[in-house]
Amino acid sequence: MDAVLKQSRHDQVTHKEHFLAVQAARDRMDFQKIVHEQEKSIAEDKRVEEKRAKERHSYAQAVKQQITHAEESRIEERKDFFKEGHQLDEEARQRRERLHAIKMRKLEDLREAGIPDKYCSQVSRHIHAPPPSFTMSKFS
Repeated sequence: MDAVLKQSRHDQVTHKEHFLAVQAARDRMDFQKIVHEQEKSIAEDKRVEEKRAKERHSYAQAVKQQITHAEESRIEERKDFFKEGHQLDEEARQRRERLHAIKMRKLEDLREAGIPDKYCSQVSRHIHAPPPSFTMSKFS
């Protein structure tokens, strides 16, 4: 009977050890599964964050490019504005020179036609007189 009890106790201990080993293996597998899932989750979170960071960077670059383009456009518009002003000034200067040349030619024509110097000097004063300046007070 002692042998049966010993054998029974030995079987019981063996079954318990086997059960504990199986349970430990299951726990290890569950733990490995949880660790694997967490690693996957961390990797996915990292991938999503990298994607967001890349999108933010791309958006910031696009905004910077728009700002740069807008500034360049404003600079070009300003240059064009001043260029147009200079062009208008040059056209006005050329027009004044042509008018002055025409006036001088006409004065010379008057002298050649035999008009007295008394009248030619009056015309000459008008030719060489500064142009009238227009101020807002004259129009008020």
